[in-house]
Amino acid sequence: MVLVGGRLLYISVKAENADWVCPKCGNEDNIRRSRYCPECGSEMVAVLRQMRRCPNGHKVSEFDKYCPKCGAKIDGS
Repeated sequence: MVLVGGRLLYISVKAENADWVCPKCGNEDNIRRSRYCPECGSEMVAVLRQMRRCPNGHKVSEFDKYCPKCGAKIDGS
């Protein structure tokens, strides 16, 4: 675990639950394309995404306004 720019970075997490960032230059990547940063060559690390849930408990993306499984309105949308 590493703290970069106020965010906790995890070296080993599931790829579908993380975005990838370079702790040296801050370059971000939404998919794990390579182990090393294409900008500066440092090893990329995972930033764990905050998982949101609808009122009924289904996982939703950060962009959803309504749950795709049950249609419930997402708070804060």
